[in-house]
Amino acid sequence: MEPPNSLRTGNWRQGSLLDASAIAGELAKVGAPPCELAVVISQDCDVVADSTIEPAVEIIVAELGAQPDNALLYGKNPRRLCLPLSSTAGYLVLDVRHRYPIGKHALAGHPPRADLTLSEKDVRALARWLGKRYTRDAFPDEFNARLRPAQKELERVSKSAAGRHITTIFLMLEPKDAVFLNAGARGLMLQPRRWRARCRLPVAVRSLTVRDNPG
Repeated sequence: MEPPNSLRTGNWRQGSLLDASAIAGELAKVGAPPCELAVVISQDCDVVADSTIEPAVEIIVAELGAQPDNALLYGKNPRRLCLPLSSTAGYLVLDVRHRYPIGKHALAGHPPRADLTLSEKDVRALARWLGKRYTRDAFPDEFNARLRPAQKELERVSKSAAGRHITTIFLMLEPKDAVFLNAGARGLMLQPRRWRARCRLPVAVRSLTVRDNPG
């Protein structure tokens, strides 16, 4: 049976999981690190397309954890992501730098894990996070330097119990009349002689009280 037909009848699609041991040979060829699981990240049509058109499927390796890493939820980290499993208790931890193409024949003889699945919502979140690898904003060094004093506080909040309930952190720049010049394809050029930006976390975030949702 041709691999694409096997993948179609085997219900392989974006977000499907399998044991890394099932494709250990392919992972060794591409130099993947030791891992427990692999997640298919190719788009659905590419997964089942004829091998003459799409000869490989892209996967990302994953580790399985019992508890979430709050700093990695909701795509807040551009390089690592934590996603909940929908089929059972547990979380996947992914690293965007560990993506690899593998031949479709490697998947053809194995069904995806039926007991480990991601929700449709989280498969879409995974795809958006992967896309941000190429589309996220780039800020000038001057802006990053001014953000640095707040970085430790940002990390502390993101990793705390509150981080599980925070999807986005917004920064306020003071004074409010700070000027951003020449916004465009090359990024933002700051006007350093007119102001000194001070980044701080809003009081609402710093004093956030977490109440777990009983549902």
